[in-house]
Amino acid sequence: TIGDYSLREAIDQAEFGDKIIFAAQLNTAEDGLPKSWVTSGTINMVPPHLNFNGTWGGQYEITITLSIDGDNRVTIDAGHGSRIFLIEDGQPFTNSTVKLTGLTMANGNASYSGGFFSYAGGAVLNRENLTLSGCTITGSRAEIGGGIYSFSKNGNTTIQNSTISGNYGAYGGGGVYIKAGIGGNNTINNSTISGNYSRQGGGVFASAYNGGTNTIDNSTITNNTTHD
Repeated sequence: TIGDYSLREAIDQAEFGDKIIFAAQLNTAEDGLPKSWVTSGTINMVPPHLNFNGTWGGQYEITITLSIDGDNRVTIDAGHGSRIFLIEDGQPFTNSTVKLTGLTMANGNASYSGGFFSYAGGAVLNRENLTLSGCTITGSRAEIGGGIYSFSKNGNTTIQNSTISGNYGAYGGGGVYIKAGIGGNNTINNSTISGNYSRQGGGVFASAYNGGTNTIDNSTITNNTTHD
């Protein structure tokens, strides 16, 4: 029912294979904050500290096979206080499968996320199988992978029908940093990557080893900037 769960609560209580969708009326407040009902809007993430209701703020951690569908009306804004999504199940030899659809992810910052790979993936750090479909990632920053950092040894990452713009990766991959290994396949399709900034790979930094592949198809990569 409306208002039963915040996004954080829904992720924490989800079971393998669940799909999280948003009610027609959104409570855009984060955990423990006053409710604000709208049909579309922005979820303003709380920083990574203990809230007054006993829950922790900061990045959303996805550790199982899960889908989240924003229906093109939900924005998640980290306010440069943390990364938005950490996708990591802790299993080195198997991969969970995660799909994010119709979400705008704004103003992530890996530097304030702490712990695992605190330098990578301003909005999204992925170590599993991931599909981003119809998503926008903007205004986020990290040392590598300002918008998204994705590397799973034998996993696949697909970015389709999405826009990644206005992100900053200090040393590599201003918009996207993808690495494919041991037969993994990464694909960027029908997407726009623009206005990102980094020392290497202003828009995209891609690498592969041991049979991994990276493919960019029918996409626009424009107005990205590199520097010395």
